[in-house]
This record gives sequence, C-alpha cells and structure tokens, in this order.
Amino acid sequence: MGLSALAPDPGGIWKGSLGSAHAKHLQQAAQGLIRQNFALSGDALFAQAVAQFELAYSKIRAGDYATAAEPDLFAAIGELARCTGWIAHDAGMGRESRFYFNEALLAARLSDNRQLAFKTYYSMSVQADEEGHPREALHLVHAAQRAARGWASNRILSLLACAEARAVAGLRDPQQVSALLGLARDLLHTGSGRNPSLSDEDHLALLWDIYFFYDDAEILGFEGICDLKLEAFQAAEALFQQEVAQYAAARGADYQRNATLEYGRLALAQLGQANVTDAAASGQTVLATLGDGVVSSRTLRVVGTLAEGLMDYRTVPAVQLFLKQFRGSTSGSDRVRA
Repeated sequence: MGLSALAPDPGGIWKGSLGSAHAKHLQQAAQGLIRQNFALSGDALFAQAVAQFELAYSKIRAGDYATAAEPDLFAAIGELARCTGWIAHDAGMGRESRFYFNEALLAARLSDNRQLAFKTYYSMSVQADEEGHPREALHLVHAAQRAARGWASNRILSLLACAEARAVAGLRDPQQVSALLGLARDLLHTGSGRNPSLSDEDHLALLWDIYFFYDDAEILGFEGICDLKLEAFQAAEALFQQEVAQYAAARGADYQRNATLEYGRLALAQLGQANVTDAAASGQTVLATLGDGVVSSRTLRVVGTLAEGLMDYRTVPAVQLFLKQFRGSTSGSDRVRA
C-alpha cells in the first residue's frame, strides 16, 4: 500500500455512517503503515498516520457509526492508534507516541480486545526501554503478558520473553537475561501452543505484523541488544552481524529501515571494543541511506551516540571522515541531538 492509499478520504469512503467495511479499511490502513515502516522512517509516515486516525476518530467520537459495527470499529481505530504511536516513536516524538498508545489502550478496553492491549503494551515497553527506563519497560512487558494470557501462541510468548530479557538487561541481571532468551528460543520452536478459541484467520488478521517480523533473526537482534546493554561488546557485534546478514538475504529493501537501525547498533558494539575504524564504517553505512527516507530519528539518535563516542578518536582518519559526514548530514536538523 503506497502513501497515496493512506490519504484522508480515498474515494469518499468516509461519507455517511461508519460500518464494518470502514473497520476493515482502518485495519488495512494500519497494516499499510507498518509494512511501510519496515522500509521507511516514521518521520516520512507520521503525518499520513495522524490524518487517517483523526478523520476516523472524529466520526467515531461523534457516534456516527452503526451500532452493530462498534466492536470492530473500536478495535480497528485502536490498532491504527497503536501504529500511529509506534511511528511517532520511530520519528522521535515521544509525547505524541504516548498519546496515541493511550488512545489504543482505551480502544482495547472499550472493545475488550486483549490482542490490541497486548500489542500496545509491547510497543510501549520498547519505547520505554529505548528512552532509558528499563524498569518501566519491564512493568509494561508484564502487562502485555497478562493481556496475552490464555490465548497467545508460543510465538507471541517468545516475543514477550525477548522483550522481558531486553528490559532485564537494562537492570543488569545477566543470568535472568540468558534464561529468558533460552525460553524465547524454546517457545519459538515448540509448536503454536495457541488457544483454539482464535482461528488461524483471526490470528493473521490481528497479529499479522508479529508473524511477519518475529523470527530467529529477530531473536539475534534482541540478544545483541542485551549484550550491548551488558557491555559484552564482542558477542553483540557477532549477533548484529548475523542479524543484518539474515535481513539482507531474506527481506532486502523491504526491511531496510529496520536493517539500518541494526547497523547503528552494530557500530556501537564495535565502538565498545575500541574498533573505531569498523564503527565509523558501520556508521557511514547508515548515513549513506539518509537520502532514501529510511533513516528515522530513532536511528539517528543511535548514530548520534556513536558520534559522541567517536569524538575521543577524532584524530583517526576514518573517524574524521565519519564525523564530517555526520555533521554535514544532520546540520540544521532537530532530528538528532548528539
């Protein structure tokens, strides 16, 4: 789905009362946004996401919808709010992100939709962790686990074990991190474990993005993040190298925004070993894609941290080249505060 498909009123479909067809459209819009965000930055997508949400939300709040479609509409607008919150996080807009996540949680409560609640709490846990609040992230993961209880597949429980490991790494508990990552791998490879109350079609409709992105390569990334937090830099570098190689082989350009973020983390792992030449080269790999719309403010913050760390090595020619390119790429921009 291209950006034009997310215009506020394609084909005048928002005229008249909303019904089940509009709920389906909102679900498709949310899917389109997240699919694009795998490849493009949230900075490029946020305005479109907000426009789509606000138009539908204004009609729902006014009560301009069929009563029979209410649960579907609430769930759909909640999913769109969650996606908008995630895109805001990728665009470095923390306050806006939290606003839309809270809208998603309200919709989950009004529609009694535990799948939406789980996805929203999970997204909020990632945001809290990346903003430097691991204890808050841990509480949010536990909320997601409670929302997932009784219906979630082993794949979903595996994802939540990884998210818990990530938060625990920020609290400096390496033994618990190792146990949680081992549990995540076991869950991913031990059958669906899914409650039969949800059909395959229901799972794919509600949780398609998790089934798309969460796999063995993603566990490598989670483990790399944990090792980075625990300052096991050599192990983190090896894991990020494996992850980006698997991304390139399996997904290519469709996953470029995610892969670019992992290159930034790879550079931090290399910097942690004082391997400054490779760190600078990995940082340049990220900066080389700035003109393609794939580098988000979220990724640029990682590169900004890299630039700060490399300042101690600014006499090294490779570092000088990276820092010059970094300053040139981000001058006059409020997307990064290095």
